Amino acid sequence: MGSFNGSTMALLHRLIVKFTSLFLLVSLAFCYYVSVRSVAQYPAMTDFGKFYASAQFFRDGQDIYSPVAITALGPLPPDTQLYGQFLHPNLNLPVVTALFVPLTFLDFSAAFMCWSAFSMLCGLVAIRLVASKLQVTLPRGTGTLWLAILLLSYYPTWCTIRLGQVSLVLFLLLAMGWAAAREDKYRLAGLAIGLALLLKIFVLALIPFFLAAKRWRLAIWSLGVFAAGLLFSLAACGLDAHRAYIDAISGITWYGFNWNASLLGFFSRIFGGAENTPAIDAPWIARMLAQSISLALFARLLWLTWRGQCGDATWVFDLGFGLSLAIMLLAAPLGWMYYFPVLYIAFLATVRVADAEDGGRWKAAIILTFTLGTLPIALAPGTEIDSAIAWLTWAAVPFYSLVMLTIVLFAMLQRVIGSSLTARTLATGSD
Repeated sequence: MGSFNGSTMALLHRLIVKFTSLFLLVSLAFCYYVSVRSVAQYPAMTDFGKFYASAQFFRDGQDIYSPVAITALGPLPPDTQLYGQFLHPNLNLPVVTALFVPLTFLDFSAAFMCWSAFSMLCGLVAIRLVASKLQVTLPRGTGTLWLAILLLSYYPTWCTIRLGQVSLVLFLLLAMGWAAAREDKYRLAGLAIGLALLLKIFVLALIPFFLAAKRWRLAIWSLGVFAAGLLFSLAACGLDAHRAYIDAISGITWYGFNWNASLLGFFSRIFGGAENTPAIDAPWIARMLAQSISLALFARLLWLTWRGQCGDATWVFDLGFGLSLAIMLLAAPLGWMYYFPVLYIAFLATVRVADAEDGGRWKAAIILTFTLGTLPIALAPGTEIDSAIAWLTWAAVPFYSLVMLTIVLFAMLQRVIGSSLTARTLATGSD
């Protein structure tokens, strides 16, 4: 009788867990649907709007970086406050425009819905791939559901879907590249990383890490695919389009937005170079601090990675790859919060290592870092961030989250390398 009651209770518990996970996932999916459906009426309120406009320009044989008037894309929500006459320019490479051309055969609303669904699918496949390769412990029978809930409940995920950004596609490419590299499938890994480079050029920050990890073929294949993509881009879009692209990225002044979690974003709000009123108008100080700290972080990462190859190379690669992504966003001029979903590679790697190390302190630090990064903070331009309190508190929350993750990853990488070197020394001594 006791065995029967125990089996019944276990079955009831599994049913409750499954029902709860399904309910949460359906609720989140419905919230996403309502949000996407609502914003699809206002193209100018999305980043997808300028990608869509660039693709239309490409189809019409016009300059794909032509300025796009905010009012030209359609209606705006009531009481919308405008900060200029034109949208910020499209900062993607010309070849990326080809990704959006098929969607221009649909009206904007339908195209945005399709892109949102595709992006979400990419994110779900990516997080499942990362969790499976790391063998992260998941609830039996509902693991995939909880991974989907984890992804969709993350505020930066909502931001990228809400804006129609490319972050979840980037997440999938990086996850595929990382997963293939772990198994020494360097051609497949290089293809994925090379495509990620074309999608966002700041992914170049991974190449020095590959070299320090002695993954020479991965670096060569990644750069080869990137170079081939650039040649295709030049042939398909022309030299003038690439000159216009360089002009567009040269004219960036909006570093001060609170969703910019980069070092330059943080220091520009204080020392100038953005669109706010700084404490000291000396943009060179902001650039110097951002570049110096970025170089120091990369140097430390490369030294640890090179030194760690004599230990557990897989864990060193996992943590180093995740750390490279965190430093990449800190070092990029625009390390937007909506790129944070790519950091799931780092988050899940730290969880896996913490499980193996039985590290309760690590898990607490990971949860705190993740929670800080998912606080729902509304987008604010630099012109609205003009006080020291704002610079150092709510406007810097994404930056602090990224810094905390970087610290945790450095500490864990140091711990793994130190443990491996100690074990090796002891083994050598016993011989």
